[in-house]
Amino acid sequence: MLDIYILPLIRLDMIVFIVPFISKQVCKDWKLATVLLQGTLDSIANQTDNRFQVVVSCHEIPEVSFKHDAEKLTFLPMSYSPLDDEWRGKSQTDRMMKCCTALLSLKDIDFKYCMAVDADDRIHRDLVKFLCEEPQTDGWIVDKGFQVDYSFRRVMRYSQLSKICGSTFILSKKLVGIPQAYTVDEYQKCIYCQGHQTMEQHFVNQDINLKAFPYDGVQYILNHGLNSSNEWRKDLKSSLKRIVKFYVFGGKLSEQDRKDFGYMEPIK
Repeated sequence: MLDIYILPLIRLDMIVFIVPFISKQVCKDWKLATVLLQGTLDSIANQTDNRFQVVVSCHEIPEVSFKHDAEKLTFLPMSYSPLDDEWRGKSQTDRMMKCCTALLSLKDIDFKYCMAVDADDRIHRDLVKFLCEEPQTDGWIVDKGFQVDYSFRRVMRYSQLSKICGSTFILSKKLVGIPQAYTVDEYQKCIYCQGHQTMEQHFVNQDINLKAFPYDGVQYILNHGLNSSNEWRKDLKSSLKRIVKFYVFGGKLSEQDRKDFGYMEPIK
């Protein structure tokens, strides 16, 4: 049976960030995973508007800091074992479970939007401010943003980010599909049961048109060795092509980039 944590009071205009975090038991490099999560939390704590709440769904609580009001960050421990056959080697299934469980913990709380942010990506510092000031809508798609090559310390603007990054959908409570109980049937109601590649078409099929986020809202961090985007390194030709692309079309992180996306320390 799952023990649901009681979250702090959330105002109606709040933006909720759900951050699913890998278990130490299946992580190749826990120290690196924690460093990447710290970057994600730094970008959220860097927000110019404090109307937000963060829920980190995890098996073990990592040693991270949050440079904001501590009550805005909640760790939600998972009760299932990541070593069971049902979960072993299935990172997307694990991500889905952690997002759905976080939503279950929010079922009796009203909020404006929910955004699932992977524990290695970063968000723009004015994202919450923009969402709170705009009229309520069904949701937003963040297609404008950046790819950041962690190993080569290069950044490249990208205009179709939702096709490659899961941290790009900002959805109203109505659209996310809040599970009401810890059951398979209830969890299947949740939008996070499907991947980000099919999410936009899912809404189009229901005549729901999400709005386009108007500026560079997300940094998609890749090539750090822990995410699925690292698969390209297995192919030498693809690896060289990616490196050339980042050096031809990309550049170094600017001081403005660092300010906008909450970099407290240089990329290592």
